[in-house]
Order: sequence, then C-alpha cells, then structure tokens
Amino acid sequence: MNNFYNELFSTKNQSTFSKSSDALKDQVILITGASDGIGKQLSIDFAKRGATIIMLGRTQKKLEAIYDLIVKEGGAEPLILPIDLIKLDDTQALTIFNAVGEQFGKLNSIIHCAAVLGQQTPISNIHQSSWQQVMQTNVEAAFILTKNAMRLLNNTTDSSVIFNTSSVGNQGRAYWGAYSVSKFAVEGLAQVLNDELNTTSTTQVFCVNPGATRTGIRAQAYPSENPALIKTSDTLSAIYGLLINNKQRGYDNIRFNADDFLV
Repeated sequence: MNNFYNELFSTKNQSTFSKSSDALKDQVILITGASDGIGKQLSIDFAKRGATIIMLGRTQKKLEAIYDLIVKEGGAEPLILPIDLIKLDDTQALTIFNAVGEQFGKLNSIIHCAAVLGQQTPISNIHQSSWQQVMQTNVEAAFILTKNAMRLLNNTTDSSVIFNTSSVGNQGRAYWGAYSVSKFAVEGLAQVLNDELNTTSTTQVFCVNPGATRTGIRAQAYPSENPALIKTSDTLSAIYGLLINNKQRGYDNIRFNADDFLV
C-alpha cells in the first residue's frame, strides 16, 4: 500500500498540484473546522485551485473573513455555515445537505478537520462535560455529517470522505484522555465506512494524520513548544488535494501519516 501512496504523493504530483490553478475545478468540497487551522488553510488553497468551498465553522466572523479573502483572490463564491457542532443533530444536518443539493447539485468531498482537545489529564480527573464535548465535536458530529452527506456523495463520481486523525488515535497515550479516545473512534468509523462502501459505492474514505502542524490545538497541547519549528498548514494542501483527485479504488489501508510523504 505504501507503493500506492508513494506514487500518489510523488514530488512531481505534489508540485503539479501546488502550481495548478484548476486542479480542483468544478469540485464542491465541504470542510469542517474551516474557521481555523488546517480547515481554514485547505479552504483558501482549494478555492485557489478551482473548488467551490462549503466552510463549516463555529465563528461566523472568522468564516466571513475567509469568504472575503477567497472572493478577493478570484475564487468561486464559497458558502459559509456558522454551526456549533456541539448542537448538531440529524435534523440540522439533513437541512444542510438538502440545501447543498439544491444550490450545487452535488458534493464531491467532505473533509473533517473540526476538533477540540479537551482536558489533558488522567482519565480519573476528566469532567464528564468535557468528555462529552470532545466526543460530540470530534466523533458524533463527523458521524452525523457523513451519514447525511452520503446521498449526495454517492450520486457524485469519484467522491471522498477524509477524516483527520492523530498519532494518539493509533496508539493510546497517557493524559490525552478524550481526544485520544475520540481519534480511535474516528478511525473505527472510517474503517467501517470504507468496508461498506468498497462494494457499494465509488466514494472513497481516508484517515489522514497530518502530524505536528502549527495550529491552535497544537499550541494548546504543547504550550512550551516553539511554533517556528513546526510545519505550517499550507504544506499539507497537496496531500489532501491529491487524495480528492485519486481515482484508484478498492484498497484496505486507508490510514497514513502525511509527514511520511511531504516534499
């Protein structure tokens, strides 16, 4: 499987994607956590490459600022969805995707970047409310959105669902509490969905561990770390973009570490 990823993320392919202004032309992509971090950067970079972005985030003011930037730089007019994932349910998600279907007629991809860190403390010290907030934002919301997006995704050729994961979602680590457990759950959700879709749909599923990246969550988790030594979100855009454009289907290993392939 590494051979597949090595080929997909070759230096040539990453360079071609980064230099292209139409690599994602006519694609409609929903990105959660779009007001900050990786989600924000992907929204900006994918709009530059021809995609119409649906930006879902908690803070309307931040989403509006990204909207203005995208339009100013000549990108397609994005759709902003100021939504608090803590309150998301099936009814709201169904309304979202009915509106997306009416406005765009399709959905090519959904990228789950939204996440909260929660308490970094022993399990015995975690407040139930904090645990539930992390699980709702990182797992439940991803499930609810993906579930309700499937009709549109399955009606779109070569669609994809991409979940952000973490090294602590593959190997438990002391004091990472609900965040670690939530990422294990996300990977389980992705594996089950992939196994279901391999024989019933052309929609592909991936789990991306972006690695150490200069984001708000990273700063919160490692407050003494020098951010200048950590890679920026823009270095990841080609990785996600090439996954979206990937045409190969029917494989089992859907999880990978972005740092293994960055040029």
